[in-house]
Amino acid sequence: EDLDRWVKAGLMVRETIEAGSRHAFAIATPRGERGLAFQRRPETDGTSLHTFGPAWTPPSWLRLSRRCDTITASYRRTMTDSWVPIATQTYTSLPARLLAGLAVSSHVDGVTASAAFEHVIVDPAISE
Repeated sequence: EDLDRWVKAGLMVRETIEAGSRHAFAIATPRGERGLAFQRRPETDGTSLHTFGPAWTPPSWLRLSRRCDTITASYRRTMTDSWVPIATQTYTSLPARLLAGLAVSSHVDGVTASAAFEHVIVDPAISE
């Protein structure tokens, strides 16, 4: 739903469910001006970082992959395209297990946004 210029949906991994938790978030927005991006907080209660990807609107494919303490956000336009990295973030001593899920943010207080997800796979055995 296009409720705000920062409405977003995507894949997220988090260290905890607490508000200031370290996380990584591969996102898609419904407007081409924002497109795809990688948002992350590498330090607990720290500043979130943002790296823009291509100025695409959905549908697109997103992926978060982990190798040790490094998480990479990638995208592709179709299922048969090669994965293209948006950015990579190295964290200090990530726990072996992270929380993984789908996230949606409306950026409008009191208003819930919705997004459609298809072909979701969470596989801890997949590596780059």
